[in-house]
Amino acid sequence: MKKRDLRSMANQTAKAAGTPPENMEGETRRLEDMAAQFSGKSQQELMSELMRRSAQKKADGSLSSESLENFFKSAAPMLTPEQRRNMRKLIDQIK
Repeated sequence: MKKRDLRSMANQTAKAAGTPPENMEGETRRLEDMAAQFSGKSQQELMSELMRRSAQKKADGSLSSESLENFFKSAAPMLTPEQRRNMRKLIDQIK
């Protein structure tokens, strides 16, 4: 994902969460750090980590179906049709 796409996604996510504009740069940095952390991982490694983190977040109540749908809606415009289909499948698995 290009840097400007991460910035746009961070801004959309932060706005949707009601984050003040002065804190949006921190959200952008968080997403860039996360992207760097996962670069070079295999698809299997990424899927395992996604499912592990999702289970943790669901267990502690910080991940809901609504938040997944909101994420999908904010990210979908930046994705190709194939990426959107894949993301939809992932979200359905996580739910």
